[in-house]
Amino acid sequence: LWKDTGIGNVWHVAAGNLEGYARPEVVSSSGDGKLHVFDGEGQGLRVLDAGFYANMVRVWQSSEADKSTGLIIAAGTYTNVVTAIVGEPNKKEMVAAIDAQGKRHWSLDLPKRAISAATCPQKPWLALTLADGTARVIDVVAGKEIARVGGQGEMTDAAWQPTQRDAPLLVIANGAALNAFRIGTEMP
Repeated sequence: LWKDTGIGNVWHVAAGNLEGYARPEVVSSSGDGKLHVFDGEGQGLRVLDAGFYANMVRVWQSSEADKSTGLIIAAGTYTNVVTAIVGEPNKKEMVAAIDAQGKRHWSLDLPKRAISAATCPQKPWLALTLADGTARVIDVVAGKEIARVGGQGEMTDAAWQPTQRDAPLLVIANGAALNAFRIGTEMP
């Protein structure tokens, strides 16, 4: 139906209704570390800068009923050129939420690189697995970490299992096992 080869190094892609259009928008990462937003027909709408080299992207929608509210969740590496010149640590991993116009709603520093991410269909939650073996659950509206699970290994993948009555389950594959966790709403 459509193809775009102009942005290069497209490793991550997500789709969701960010602005209430009839069809969801497509958001991708690229070799320039920017986020590229396309309409449902494949036409480039805009290029967004997350404030760091974004190498992972997901889309969160507030609800199925309200398809006009969405956030782009990006993870990647921030490099401070000034501190690099004077010999101080110059890189840090980050995750941030920005809207379709590029306005940042929040950002969090991460201790290690994000490996995988999944937005929750039932709650305003994002699951991030990190290279330090942890999985972190972030409230995407407040921009706060609400849960953390350790000991999951360095190469993990996360998904959400919806439930009828209770909070959804966070499911993590770590190469050796498949683990499921019930997430509360407060950090222990």
